[in-house]
Amino acid sequence: MGWRFCMRVEQITTQSRRSLTRDPFLNDPRRPSTSEPDRRSSFFLALLHSTSSRGDTLWPALDKPLFIVVPDAITTSKLTNLDMSTNATSSDGSGMVGWISPNARRNTWDIIVSCLSIFLVCSWKCVHLNPPTAEEARCEWHTLPKDGKGKWVIPIFPKAPLRRKWARRLRWMGIISIAPELGVAVSVQQWLAARRLSKKMGEPCTVSHAFLFEMGGVILREVTEESSVEAPKRPAAEGGDLERTASETVAPTNGQADYLAEIGDLGLPGLLAIPTVDEITDRSKSDAFTKLFALVQSGWLIMSSIARVHNGYAITELELATMAFIVCAFVMYFFWWNKPFGIEQRWIVVRTTKPGNESVRTRGRAVYPEDQRTPDLDWDSFVNLVLNEDLFFKGKLAESYPALALYLSGMAFSAVHVAAWNWEFPSRLIQILWRTSTVAAFGASFFPFIVAFISYLGDRASTDWIGAMMYFLGVGVTMGAVFIYVVARLFIVFLTFYCFSAMPASAYEKVEWTGYIPHFS
Repeated sequence: MGWRFCMRVEQITTQSRRSLTRDPFLNDPRRPSTSEPDRRSSFFLALLHSTSSRGDTLWPALDKPLFIVVPDAITTSKLTNLDMSTNATSSDGSGMVGWISPNARRNTWDIIVSCLSIFLVCSWKCVHLNPPTAEEARCEWHTLPKDGKGKWVIPIFPKAPLRRKWARRLRWMGIISIAPELGVAVSVQQWLAARRLSKKMGEPCTVSHAFLFEMGGVILREVTEESSVEAPKRPAAEGGDLERTASETVAPTNGQADYLAEIGDLGLPGLLAIPTVDEITDRSKSDAFTKLFALVQSGWLIMSSIARVHNGYAITELELATMAFIVCAFVMYFFWWNKPFGIEQRWIVVRTTKPGNESVRTRGRAVYPEDQRTPDLDWDSFVNLVLNEDLFFKGKLAESYPALALYLSGMAFSAVHVAAWNWEFPSRLIQILWRTSTVAAFGASFFPFIVAFISYLGDRASTDWIGAMMYFLGVGVTMGAVFIYVVARLFIVFLTFYCFSAMPASAYEKVEWTGYIPHFS
């Protein structure tokens, strides 16, 4: 047939339904009985059948555009199985079409991709790792032999230092994605250390400088006045001629705030041209596009979830976990705002001393070789962070804020998952496992927090035996809580994806206006 038609989707009124049910195509006794949804869907088939078999007063003339009224129960999947030949489109893909609106529903892949993209970009921007070693910074690859002219090489596989650097970033991205509360605690720990150092060193040392010193971004070289090496007016980049001639090299590690402050007391800021804030910013690889993408994608998910709740649509467990991660990611980014991102090369700063003066090495300070790097979180700091030794065993509240941040962020992150307490799950067993895991994760963060405060309050007037009892109580509770929390978090991650095996139908409904917000899915 050569007629044109235009399809307009709207709900069928009672009058039109009564008229359509008189069609012999629907009331044919040879046609098998169908359920109500199938019967409503057959209205569209009845319209097409009637236009091709008969023409009476019920249907308009075929020389005009025909508007076909389709019930709202018909989905896109039912329409795509129909073979409709028109002058607008055809089954072989020929013809011209205009604007095509997105599907009225979303699919599982849309949800997973949109959420995982947030995990990926936020964890990438949140992880502010310390500078790599000089060997890792060179980013060398195994290459094919040069051609006859000796101008071109083809990289085929990264060398071990580059693989080690990539693996370290991927490992931290995975840790931040699974346990963002640990990233919050580390960011608070480093921010407090940077603030203390910047205050002790004074001008012109800012928080950015303190972060740079703490992360091992500045190498201090001590040369004597008799040395032929002349101290540069500006800090040199690692790898220059100075690297082969200087006598001492110190790359500060985490926890060397006292050492750095002592260097400041000796006149480091006044005697040396330390990097400026602009120079630190220029060498940092933080880009506005990735930040904007993370902000837009996170904002879209939050607004979309609010709109879904307002319209009575279900939210998936993965979307709930993603929103909890977004909150932790923003907290991490707040505390790491002034920390340089992606620094590949360290600054070399020279300090001239007179012959016979005490050097950093003779003062008993550890010298960190240039082929090593400052750990992002060494084992001692991790143990102190988890066990909260400063609060459990020393009663120092001011020095235990990172551990308190770990407990509080763990409770908040787990509490968000508890919000799905009465949601629909694939089975009753899955619902029980979800409730048990979320409550266990919350309790594993809550009880060490309470015990730590009891230990802190009781330490002020405690005897030796009370202190010993609190010591073993704190260690026992904390170690048990860590084990329970890890197991509970792994269960939550597994159940988050397992729930896609049977989701409520409303979880795939789409709020129309949220599709116009720029986002990636």
